[in-house]
Amino acid sequence: MKKTLLALCVLICLLLSACGGEGSGSGTVEIMEKKFIAQCTDIQNNPGSYEGKTIIIEGLADVRYNKNESKIISSTIYRNSPGCCGNDGKVSFTLEYDGDAKPKTNDWIAVEGIIKVNTLKNGNKRVVISVTNLTVKDERGAEFVQN
Repeated sequence: MKKTLLALCVLICLLLSACGGEGSGSGTVEIMEKKFIAQCTDIQNNPGSYEGKTIIIEGLADVRYNKNESKIISSTIYRNSPGCCGNDGKVSFTLEYDGDAKPKTNDWIAVEGIIKVNTLKNGNKRVVISVTNLTVKDERGAEFVQN
């Protein structure tokens, strides 16, 4: 009986250590195309598990510049997804970016950055990516994801 109980305890410990995934043990989260919605949703729903981790993600750019186009006012990375009324949804992250590359809206971008959680005035939390590297790419991935 003791051997069976010991073997069961060892098996449970092994199973728990193998279930780490992106949110717990690894310092880098790579958003995969086939799991895009699931991974992004998990980050948005569990921001404390991801804060401070490096993220690697590709998608479409949505960029707003000031009037003389010298400074980015706001930017996001996103992919289109199913929504409430068909295919009108977007899965996205706000970017904190002040680098040399100047992406345009609808450019395909590859981003590496650090996941941050900002607290808004109303107390809500917003996940943002503090960009350390941004590249505009010629080859595009799936603009629409549905996983």
